[in-house]
Amino acid sequence: MQKHEVTRDYCLKLVERLRALGFSIKTDVRYRGQSFALVAKRTTFEIERFGFVETFFVLAGIDTKDASTLKEYSKKCFAYASRSSRMPLPRGLFRSTVCYSVAICYGADAAVAHAVKNTEPPRHYSATEMPVICDLGAGQLYYLERTPDWGWVYWDGIRDNIVKVLSPQEAQQVSGRVTEEEAGLSMKGAGTKHGEVLDEFEISQVELRWTVVRITWFLYLLAPVAFVIICN
Repeated sequence: MQKHEVTRDYCLKLVERLRALGFSIKTDVRYRGQSFALVAKRTTFEIERFGFVETFFVLAGIDTKDASTLKEYSKKCFAYASRSSRMPLPRGLFRSTVCYSVAICYGADAAVAHAVKNTEPPRHYSATEMPVICDLGAGQLYYLERTPDWGWVYWDGIRDNIVKVLSPQEAQQVSGRVTEEEAGLSMKGAGTKHGEVLDEFEISQVELRWTVVRITWFLYLLAPVAFVIICN
């Protein structure tokens, strides 16, 4: 099987997996001169993070022979995720962001892979930028394996999500019923096709209503604690 066929099959199965997990998907996205083959987004309410979490998986075919190229790519992925938020709350006020910047390649440079596994990603306020190399040639994922001192309580879950969603082995278990046309993907040279410029996601009215309901309930539960603190 040729390289572009391996990449296409992986991405098509990944689309089905992401949809099953509740992600909305955009394809052929351009942002600041960078083309993303696929951008997936999901908003959930997580009590352990004290509010809403917007999770992004941003994928493109990237040359991983240069660490600076990968760093710049991850920076753009995070910037796009930050700009794409449509939540009516500032980050840090019952809202946080997790962005997985996924570089798809077919044979990762050993030095760059080692750096990704051992270098802490940039720190952001109430947000996580997580570079990931998906080497389809070796069937391996490379990402930060140790736990930083900051935000340590969340890192096991972040790493679990990487394996659960992106693992080439996990993707093989998906039925693959989604066709290339249904997915809206053009995977021959993933990340190189210049399609529609999409810089924002639109939140549906249903999602917005649920957002208001969840915030109301959260504030209702928080009120007694705030009252006790104020009185003391």
